[in-house]
Amino acid sequence: MLIAKVALMTSESAPPDFSPRDWVEDWLQTLHPALGNRTPESLLDTEDGRDCVVGLLSQIEAGSYA
Repeated sequence: MLIAKVALMTSESAPPDFSPRDWVEDWLQTLHPALGNRTPESLLDTEDGRDCVVGLLSQIEAGSYA
């Protein structure tokens, strides 16, 4: 689901060699202040956590991530 979301988000703007799968794999393991300095991967065990991760991707897509 996350890879498909990133692929859709970047379909018009990513360079030809961009790999949504590789980006998601790296992003899932990166600490994010918006997640309380946790990794997205650490939140995927619960529905609320998954919603939080998808919400963060939506913020990034909208350009409202801070």
